[in-house]
Amino acid sequence: MGLESIFGWEYLTPLSVFLLAAGALLGDLTKSFFKRRLNKKRGEQWLIADQYDLVAGAFALLLLFNPEWVVATITPMIGLWIIILTPLLHRGANIIGYLIGIKDVPW
Repeated sequence: MGLESIFGWEYLTPLSVFLLAAGALLGDLTKSFFKRRLNKKRGEQWLIADQYDLVAGAFALLLLFNPEWVVATITPMIGLWIIILTPLLHRGANIIGYLIGIKDVPW
Protein backbone atom coordinates (compact mmCIF):
# COMPACT_ATOMS: atom_id res chain seq x y z
CA MET A 1 0.00 0.00 0.00
CA GLY A 2 1.61 3.25 -1.15
CA LEU A 3 1.23 6.75 0.22
CA GLU A 4 -1.21 7.52 -2.57
CA SER A 5 -3.66 4.97 -1.19
CA ILE A 6 -3.19 5.99 2.44
CA PHE A 7 -3.81 9.69 1.86
CA GLY A 8 -6.26 9.37 -1.04
CA TRP A 9 -3.89 11.27 -3.33
CA GLU A 10 -4.98 9.21 -6.32
CA TYR A 11 -8.14 11.34 -6.24
CA LEU A 12 -6.24 14.63 -6.06
CA THR A 13 -6.71 16.02 -9.55
CA PRO A 14 -5.93 19.51 -10.84
CA LEU A 15 -9.71 20.14 -10.93
CA SER A 16 -10.21 19.18 -7.28
CA VAL A 17 -7.23 21.28 -6.19
CA PHE A 18 -8.54 24.29 -8.12
CA LEU A 19 -12.07 23.85 -6.75
CA LEU A 20 -10.83 23.52 -3.16
CA ALA A 21 -8.71 26.67 -3.42
CA ALA A 22 -11.26 28.76 -5.34
CA GLY A 23 -14.07 27.56 -3.08
CA ALA A 24 -12.15 28.50 0.07
CA LEU A 25 -11.59 32.01 -1.30
CA LEU A 26 -15.21 32.35 -2.42
CA GLY A 27 -16.41 31.14 0.98
CA ASP A 28 -14.31 33.80 2.69
CA LEU A 29 -15.51 36.45 0.24
CA THR A 30 -19.14 35.50 0.81
CA LYS A 31 -18.71 35.59 4.58
CA SER A 32 -17.07 39.01 4.35
CA PHE A 33 -19.95 40.29 2.21
CA PHE A 34 -22.53 39.26 4.82
CA LYS A 35 -20.32 40.46 7.66
CA ARG A 36 -20.36 43.97 6.18
CA ARG A 37 -24.12 43.83 5.66
CA LEU A 38 -24.46 43.09 9.38
CA ASN A 39 -22.36 46.22 10.10
CA LYS A 40 -19.50 44.27 11.62
CA LYS A 41 -16.23 46.18 11.55
CA ARG A 42 -13.12 45.01 9.72
CA GLY A 43 -11.28 42.58 11.97
CA GLU A 44 -14.27 42.10 14.26
CA GLN A 45 -14.73 38.52 15.37
CA TRP A 46 -17.69 36.55 13.99
CA LEU A 47 -17.60 33.21 15.74
CA ILE A 48 -18.23 30.07 13.69
CA ALA A 49 -18.44 31.92 10.35
CA ASP A 50 -14.79 32.97 10.63
CA GLN A 51 -13.67 29.37 11.08
CA TYR A 52 -15.89 27.48 8.66
CA ASP A 53 -16.32 29.90 5.74
CA LEU A 54 -13.44 28.40 3.79
CA VAL A 55 -14.59 24.82 4.39
CA ALA A 56 -18.18 25.59 3.38
CA GLY A 57 -17.04 27.41 0.22
CA ALA A 58 -14.61 24.68 -0.78
CA PHE A 59 -17.14 21.90 -0.37
CA ALA A 60 -19.96 23.87 -1.99
CA LEU A 61 -17.86 24.35 -5.13
CA LEU A 62 -16.72 20.73 -5.10
CA LEU A 63 -20.28 19.47 -4.72
CA LEU A 64 -21.36 21.64 -7.64
CA PHE A 65 -18.60 20.72 -10.09
CA ASN A 66 -16.94 17.52 -8.85
CA PRO A 67 -19.29 15.64 -6.49
CA GLU A 68 -17.70 12.28 -7.25
CA TRP A 69 -14.47 13.54 -5.64
CA VAL A 70 -16.31 14.32 -2.40
CA VAL A 71 -18.03 10.91 -2.38
CA ALA A 72 -14.79 9.06 -3.15
CA THR A 73 -12.60 11.02 -0.73
CA ILE A 74 -14.52 12.40 2.25
CA THR A 75 -15.53 9.61 4.60
CA PRO A 76 -17.60 10.37 7.72
CA MET A 77 -14.42 10.14 9.82
CA ILE A 78 -12.56 12.60 7.57
CA GLY A 79 -15.58 14.93 7.69
CA LEU A 80 -15.53 14.78 11.49
CA TRP A 81 -11.82 15.58 11.56
CA ILE A 82 -12.38 18.54 9.25
CA ILE A 83 -15.06 19.86 11.60
CA ILE A 84 -12.81 19.40 14.66
CA LEU A 85 -9.46 20.54 13.25
CA THR A 86 -10.56 23.53 11.18
CA PRO A 87 -11.30 25.89 14.10
CA LEU A 88 -8.23 24.69 16.02
CA LEU A 89 -5.88 25.28 13.08
CA HIS A 90 -7.57 28.57 12.22
CA ARG A 91 -7.27 29.87 15.77
CA GLY A 92 -3.68 28.65 16.12
CA ALA A 93 -2.57 30.30 12.88
CA ASN A 94 -4.25 33.57 13.86
CA ILE A 95 -2.60 33.58 17.30
CA ILE A 96 0.80 32.98 15.71
CA GLY A 97 0.14 35.80 13.22
CA TYR A 98 -0.81 38.11 16.09
CA LEU A 99 2.26 37.16 18.15
CA ILE A 100 4.68 37.80 15.29
CA GLY A 101 2.99 41.08 14.45
CA ILE A 102 1.31 40.45 11.09
CA LYS A 103 -2.24 40.52 12.53
CA ASP A 104 -3.80 43.25 14.65
CA VAL A 105 -6.11 40.89 16.55
CA PRO A 106 -5.64 37.26 17.63
CA TRP A 107 -8.78 35.98 15.82
